[in-house]
Amino acid sequence: AVFFTDANNLEISRTTDHPIIFKVNSSEVLRFTSSGMQLAAGKNISNASGNLTLDAVGNLNLDAADIVLSDSGSNYGKFKLDNSGSPNKLVISTMLNDGDMEFRGFDGSTETTALTFDFSDAGAAIFNNHLTIDNGSTDRKIAFNRTGGKTFSVEHDTSGFYIYNVTDSSLHTKFSNDGKIGIGTNVPDTDGYSFAEDLVIKAGASASDGAGITINSVSRQYGVIA
Repeated sequence: AVFFTDANNLEISRTTDHPIIFKVNSSEVLRFTSSGMQLAAGKNISNASGNLTLDAVGNLNLDAADIVLSDSGSNYGKFKLDNSGSPNKLVISTMLNDGDMEFRGFDGSTETTALTFDFSDAGAAIFNNHLTIDNGSTDRKIAFNRTGGKTFSVEHDTSGFYIYNVTDSSLHTKFSNDGKIGIGTNVPDTDGYSFAEDLVIKAGASASDGAGITINSVSRQYGVIA
C-alpha cells in the first residue's frame, strides 16, 4: 500500500490488484476494488440530516431485484421486474394499504393531479380532465370487458363513431360524421332507407330477429314503432 499526502490531497493506493478494506471494530464496512466501491453486507449509505445528492455526468443505473421507496423505515413504493411470464414486465407498485397512486405535474404554476388510481376501488382510474386517444393511422378503440359477459368497444374511424360487440363481431350502433344514426347497420345513409336517413333501425338476418322501437314503462306498453 502507498500513502501520499500534500497540501491538497490524501492518497491511499495499492500497486497490486487487491482491495483496500476499511473496518470498524474489526468488522468490514467498506472496500474499494479495481471495479469500484463495495459496502459490506447490511451496511447503508446515510446522512445525519439534510439532503443527499447522487450526481452522475452520464446515466445513474440502479441494479437490484426490487427498488423499494421508504420514509422513516416505512415502505411506500416499489419498482421491480416481473419475469414470471413471457414477456417480462416492469411493475410499479404502491405499498400503502388502499393507498392511491397519483401522477402530478404543473399546469402553468399550479400543481395538478392528472391521473389517480384508486386502490380502495380495485385500481379505478380517475382522470382529472378529458382523455384523448390519438392514432392517425388506425381506428381508435376503447374496449369494455366484463367477466362472464361480452366484450364491447367504442370505436372511431374517418367515417364516424361506433358501438361494437367484440365477442359476437357485430355492430350495434353507428353515429356517422354527418349526424345520421344507424342501429344494426354501419351505413345508415346508403342502406336503402333514403326516406328515413336520419335514423335507421335495421332488422337481423332473419324475420324472427325483429326490429323496431317499443315504448313502455315496467310491464305497461304504450306503443310500438316497427
